[in-house]
Amino acid sequence: MRTAGTVFGIILLIAGVIWALQGAGIIQSSSPMTGQTFWIFAGIITAIVGAVIAYWSWSRRST
Repeated sequence: MRTAGTVFGIILLIAGVIWALQGAGIIQSSSPMTGQTFWIFAGIITAIVGAVIAYWSWSRRST
């Protein structure tokens, strides 16, 4: 479960960063997410949750 949690957390982290960058307009695409403030905050929150899950999963001791 340690590996699965870490991978899941990293995927959430990457998705959150992409969402935040799209919301900020840094990643330009034809997506309705581009330039929308909601996606900046949703991305930041998702990235933080993903980082916490990845860290927590990785730092747990295997028993």
